[in-house]
Amino acid sequence: MNLPKLRIAVVGCGTAGPAAATLLSRQGHEVVLFERASECKAVGAGFLLQPSGMVVLRELGILDEVLAHAAKVDRLHVLDVDGDTLLDLDYRELGQGSFGAGLHRPVLLHYLIECMSDAGVEVRWGWEIDDAVREDGRWTLRRTSGVGCGGFDLLVVADGARSKLRDLAGAGGVNRGYPWG
Repeated sequence: MNLPKLRIAVVGCGTAGPAAATLLSRQGHEVVLFERASECKAVGAGFLLQPSGMVVLRELGILDEVLAHAAKVDRLHVLDVDGDTLLDLDYRELGQGSFGAGLHRPVLLHYLIECMSDAGVEVRWGWEIDDAVREDGRWTLRRTSGVGCGGFDLLVVADGARSKLRDLAGAGGVNRGYPWG
């Protein structure tokens, strides 16, 4: 099936934004990623990459490079202060060689940015998008300053836990803040 070439805006340069932008660009779409930070820098320290995330990294072609910088995790066993189990996840029980991978966020971001650049994604650093309006089937993104950028067929909202655009994507729901990341 030959799909039409779309002009796509991706808002957010965490992990989901660059991954989505890369995959969409590789499909032949014109992709512009908007990020509020003025430069590429990871927020947060380490995190645990789950098997589902590894599927995406494999599709991007960067899984082996990322795992070379990661620590393999076979099991998570979390206890409360009284020694009672809060979580006991044995990845091996998921089958097919499943495991988690602990790594530093900047390592993953480095490979995602490199991948996105290779795919020809245009990145606009220092663009904090506060609003998006859809008129006549096209999206226009707006900054606090009033400056906008329009003509997008599709809007991908990947601006994180404190998203200003989540409701526009129809994914509002309840946001229970997690103050540590």
